[in-house]
Amino acid sequence: MKKRFAAMALSAAIVFCGICAFASDGFVVTPEKSFVSEERYTERIFYPVLGDSSFPIAKVINDKITDSMSAVRENLKNIINETQDYYTEDMATGIYSYYSVYQYNMCGDLVSVKTENYVYSGGAHGMNYLASYTGNIGGKDTFTLGGLFKEEQDGIKTAKNIVKEKINEQKDMYFPEALTTVENMDLSNKFYIDETGSIVIYFNPYEIAPYAAGIMEFSISPDELENVLKTNIYSYLKSGKSEKCLLRFNGAPYYPENGTLMSGSTLYVPLREVAGKLGIDIQWSAETGALVNGEKLTQKSGAVLVNDMYYVPIAYFRLFEDYADMVFDSDDIQNIFCISDEK
Repeated sequence: MKKRFAAMALSAAIVFCGICAFASDGFVVTPEKSFVSEERYTERIFYPVLGDSSFPIAKVINDKITDSMSAVRENLKNIINETQDYYTEDMATGIYSYYSVYQYNMCGDLVSVKTENYVYSGGAHGMNYLASYTGNIGGKDTFTLGGLFKEEQDGIKTAKNIVKEKINEQKDMYFPEALTTVENMDLSNKFYIDETGSIVIYFNPYEIAPYAAGIMEFSISPDELENVLKTNIYSYLKSGKSEKCLLRFNGAPYYPENGTLMSGSTLYVPLREVAGKLGIDIQWSAETGALVNGEKLTQKSGAVLVNDMYYVPIAYFRLFEDYADMVFDSDDIQNIFCISDEK
């Protein structure tokens, strides 16, 4: 379950510098985490703390994220208490879990946070779901989807029509009643802004498609909505040029200084830089070439030399799990991985 969750596709964030991400006008985002391991409960949560008291929207989003986490914990705590009388140690389904990572993006003065969550509360499988929060850094509350448009109803109707067109392109993926569901659903809080400035409307499992289909996301570019978006919102969205997040370290988006490379569906990262993050020793000499923890870098590593710099597939670091708790999912076409230095 953890493996499935950790490799969920993530949208991009602004570049993280040290422990904080710095946006315009001093707006900062500090990554935080909470790990719990008990007999019947496991928690592995990475979450952002936005801004400071000079940005009212920061407190609003922080409080909403905190309230959401507290609600999940309280629900799982109640289930554990209710089932304690008949729980035995050999009951795998009696162990509950809560995992969460986040993504942060900024377009102009718009800040958008998406949390990707996995909760197991009993039954055959857990539930993946998104929650999102978008606002203006100078504002006092988050936006609803309708709040982005000149005329709320016209904008929502246009957005829904675009989503329905996309569903019609692959109707077999969805429930027969998917179009009706979209038409009738309140999408007020079911959107976020991605790294390109697009508005992404999402539906969690079972809402319009079977569980196996996962979370369904529909990206709508600002140009597709130009006629209905508020002028300032359109301008902000057009400025969205953040880097797509392909790698995480300690739950926060991580962008190697030397960049990453994609070959097909394989993500390559700079060997020395990422190894240094994990405490892995890298040496080089003309006689032996690259040495990783004293061992010669072999062809089996999949390493490639680009501009006198070795890049390796991210899966190469599976060999060093003593250095980091590393979660991979080779089936994920995006090759998105979560890396944590927590043992």
